[in-house]
Amino acid sequence: DPKGARILIDIGFHDKNPLIRGNVVEILSELADSGDAGRILLALRDPEAVIRAKAVIAIRNFQGDTYRVQILLRLADESVQVRLAAVQALETKSGTIITDALLNALTGDDMWVRAGALRALSAPGVGIDIEKIIPLLQDPSPVVVIKAVETLVCMDVNALIPYLDVIINHNIPEV
Repeated sequence: DPKGARILIDIGFHDKNPLIRGNVVEILSELADSGDAGRILLALRDPEAVIRAKAVIAIRNFQGDTYRVQILLRLADESVQVRLAAVQALETKSGTIITDALLNALTGDDMWVRAGALRALSAPGVGIDIEKIIPLLQDPSPVVVIKAVETLVCMDVNALIPYLDVIINHNIPEV
């Protein structure tokens, strides 16, 4: 019964248990009904980071500037989990503002957020300056260095040639 299911979603959305609220956000995401967008936007302000992260992933399915702005705002969330979700959500979006936000995320304090931003920036058609990626070849995190190499290979493999000694000196077997 669809009406009964909606009642259960209403109850679960306001439940004290974050696991239940998180499951409701995931269900709303899968339904991708524009009538549920307001609830997902409310979930972005949940005190639990896991709920906010799920809400960020959920709103990437909606079209419009309001939703893109909300994802961009989450790049400054106090939680690494939420910032990583925002970077992942932006992989499916495009535009100068989004590219600038992803470039800004490259200087963040979390290696997974930096690596996720690199992955998003390596998408076809993003068209960023290779020089913005080069400094990440010396990142302290091997995960970020690997993503930087992958990103540069996607952009222009010849751009790596002058930096081969930097990559080799990093001593990362995967590279």
